[in-house]
Amino acid sequence: ADGLVYFEDLLDESFMLSAIDLLEKDYEKAILNSSELDERIFINEKESFLGSGSLSAEHITTNETKRKFEALSSPTKTSVNPQFSYLSPLRNPSGAISGSSKPAATPVSMTMTTAKWLRTVISPLPPRPSPELEIFLSSCDRDVTSDITKRAQIILEAIFPSSVPGQKASLMDNIWAEQRRMEAMKLYFKVLQAICTAESQTLHANNLTSLLTNERFHRCMLACSAELVLATHKTVTMLFPSVLDKTGITAFDLSKVIESFVRHEESLPRELRRHLNSLEERLLESMVWEKGSSMYNSLTVARPALSAEIGLLGLLAEPMPSLDAIAMSCGVVPPMQTLLKQEQNGVNADMRSPKRMAIEQRSALVNRNSFTSPVKDRQLVLNNLKSKFPPHVLQSAFASPTRPNPGGAGETCAETAVNVFFSKIVKLAAVRISGMVERLQLSSELRECVYCLFQRILGQRATLFFNRHIDQIILCCFYGVAKV
Repeated sequence: ADGLVYFEDLLDESFMLSAIDLLEKDYEKAILNSSELDERIFINEKESFLGSGSLSAEHITTNETKRKFEALSSPTKTSVNPQFSYLSPLRNPSGAISGSSKPAATPVSMTMTTAKWLRTVISPLPPRPSPELEIFLSSCDRDVTSDITKRAQIILEAIFPSSVPGQKASLMDNIWAEQRRMEAMKLYFKVLQAICTAESQTLHANNLTSLLTNERFHRCMLACSAELVLATHKTVTMLFPSVLDKTGITAFDLSKVIESFVRHEESLPRELRRHLNSLEERLLESMVWEKGSSMYNSLTVARPALSAEIGLLGLLAEPMPSLDAIAMSCGVVPPMQTLLKQEQNGVNADMRSPKRMAIEQRSALVNRNSFTSPVKDRQLVLNNLKSKFPPHVLQSAFASPTRPNPGGAGETCAETAVNVFFSKIVKLAAVRISGMVERLQLSSELRECVYCLFQRILGQRATLFFNRHIDQIILCCFYGVAKV
């Protein structure tokens, strides 16, 4: 045909193999002339850094590339050379079959699963509070239905803007943003109803004023909902942690709500559960410890002995931006009279800056006993990684830090929040320590020593975690125990 070029036998096996040989030779020449790193180690799956094989040069040959071509050119043909054959993902190294017989999920299948969930489960829902949720909203000290709806519109408009300042938005962009806002809002109302139902059953009452009037709680819920929508649609222009900046919350705020969000949305696909779990892990391992985290504001109340170091390093979080400021930043001018009046009158104590609350209350705090590890049991817990929340933990997690926790046996809400957070840190560290011990083939006694040392540091030298990644502390624990 005119304008088309036909290459005869372009994909023929003999032609491809000779082309691969030439490519290998050209690449080897390029390495000798201009590079110090043979990047084939990253595509050689069996001998990659993620595997257990050797990385010596003699193992990096053209056979792996040829084997990959054979797998692509003839999917039904299996390699007869055991040296280059893969173990089935359903088998462990010993050859025993384990797990499910279902085929492994691919990125395409995972995307289709999550998209189907949004389309079939979330999209049919109304973009407003359900009658069941309205019962809880109207049962507060005052009806907060209007506030809930206005807040959701403002926050989601900030995350999914119809137009970007300085750029002309197309009709397709506006339609896409509106659809994503609707999906996130419907999911938010759905999970909020489930949480309210669970809280009311725990408290044996429908009045959830302390929770439903809490600004941080709702922003965290909206952030989780929006993040799941963004993850489903693979929105590369809005990667995490951008959602934190858009909503005005911190990593510590979001870490308080992820587990409850996952637990109360039973229809959530496995892929999205994993996504939220991976986000929580990122938050716990480093982001919560960064400068400007609201964790430090709670820590100054829960552990007064650390306040001097926190203040010296300037780690306290800045005030949470008001909804009015967020609305103005994204070009929205909503009817904000109710929410602004609520801010001015101080109805919601948590609307104040965490830094301001910490400074105001610091002089009123009495000296407490030295901090002990939040984990009572010194045994290594590896099988049960779900934190066991104390009663009313969701409400106390977002309450004023100095407020007494109803179920905390005399603890303040800040102490409860910090203890729950520290217990998650310990469990995450336990998993990573165990993984390193298994890979390095170390003894269980050394594992226990490293684990106990990590707990001791967290309990008595928590300042070592400030502005650091917990993996740094874990590696130092291994080094210290090994030296002893």
